[in-house]
Amino acid sequence: MNVLIFGAHPDDIEIGLGGTVAKYVDSGSNVLGVVVTVPYSEKERKNEALMAANILGCELRFLDISP
Repeated sequence: MNVLIFGAHPDDIEIGLGGTVAKYVDSGSNVLGVVVTVPYSEKERKNEALMAANILGCELRFLDISP
């Protein structure tokens, strides 16, 4: 199964759905997380989000939509 998850900011996916993501990955699903915007400390926040995605076993992309 393919699963698509959106988070408004870095860490929204991990905090709000980390357990669910891990469960889907463990069951063999492909999970893609999409972060819509990075409000501050862009490089640091992106690196943290990528590390978390790696731990959870999902792919992560950034839309980089700015206000």
